[in-house]
Amino acid sequence: MIRERKLYKLRSRDEDFVVEEIVSMPRAEHGRYSLYRMTKRKLTTIEALKILAKKKRVALSEISYAGLKDKHGIAVQHLTAPRRYDLSIEERNFKVEFLYHTGERLRLGMHLGNRFTITLRKVKRKAYGRLLYNLPRFKGAQIPNYYDSQRFGSLRGTNRFLAEEVMRGNYEEALRLHLTSVYRKQKGYVKRIKRFIAEHWGDWRTCRRYLERERSYENFLKIVSFLEREEDFEAALRLIPSEMRTLYAASYQSFIWNEALKRMLLEALGSSALEEVEYLAGVLYFPKLPHVHTLKDVLPGKKLEMPSPESRERLFAELLEERGLELRDMRRLEKLGMPLARNERSLLFSPEELRLLDRGSEAGSLWLTLGFILPPGSYATVVLKALVSA
Repeated sequence: MIRERKLYKLRSRDEDFVVEEIVSMPRAEHGRYSLYRMTKRKLTTIEALKILAKKKRVALSEISYAGLKDKHGIAVQHLTAPRRYDLSIEERNFKVEFLYHTGERLRLGMHLGNRFTITLRKVKRKAYGRLLYNLPRFKGAQIPNYYDSQRFGSLRGTNRFLAEEVMRGNYEEALRLHLTSVYRKQKGYVKRIKRFIAEHWGDWRTCRRYLERERSYENFLKIVSFLEREEDFEAALRLIPSEMRTLYAASYQSFIWNEALKRMLLEALGSSALEEVEYLAGVLYFPKLPHVHTLKDVLPGKKLEMPSPESRERLFAELLEERGLELRDMRRLEKLGMPLARNERSLLFSPEELRLLDRGSEAGSLWLTLGFILPPGSYATVVLKALVSA
């Protein structure tokens, strides 16, 4: 099994991971909207937009965007807002610049793709050689369109999916995961709060009094106060903010997608043609050369629709059954406002303009910089995994 973290260092500095969103919005001199470019670091898209909305006294709902970017590295993305607003601003960790007027607003998924510039540091010699060898051989290559570790932040501090506990009807355990899961890089005060709740689980009066004294975190006080009045764990789960409940469901859905794609690859190529690569939710399978160029010929189709509770697709049902679940258990997610997406996702993707931009050594260790363009929703870190495993 390949463990990336032992082969190179990723995101040692903000400048080591740069993603630039590609959009094509027609200019319209008298258009109703203004198009802006936002450059940010150390903030998620939503965190930056909340600050922007507050500073500019604009309702958050008036600002639209094409995609979400996380807080790691430097991200360049686009925003639109009614032209009566001026969103231009320069703050410590983000800058918003006016580009031009346009006749329509951005919507999620409206961008054409993302351009990545990634620098890997402290690259082990074996990995360095493999990357240089594989780069020219990956032109036009097909890569499994997995979700990568960034999608599974809710697993940090635990190895269980909150959504799966909901599907099992374990509402108390699902809430416990939300309120008490601790991981190494969490802020100190958050760890204190979660550890206190874990140690005093069930003594909601004590937990409520502690939270009233402690620095506030999300809406934990509201949830604990509700449990003090009525220990209904299913109802308490509904108090988790809707966007977070959606993320919990999306994380589990993404895991099942990965497991389904792994199963297809295994059935199509066999284990000897695949390499295991570790990620936050387990392991992923990547084809060795030359199979990266023949994947589209051996998989059952170019698209796989993520199943819904109503659809009875064989593979999805099998995967759930292996985990002691049934498709009908999905209804518990729907009941708690944790709907699964109905969109389609390509099984494979091919990076464009994949090339070596620079390389060298620093303090006795090797580094290199790669550049490529990916379609919306595909992960740059999956490209790196594919390159070191082929």
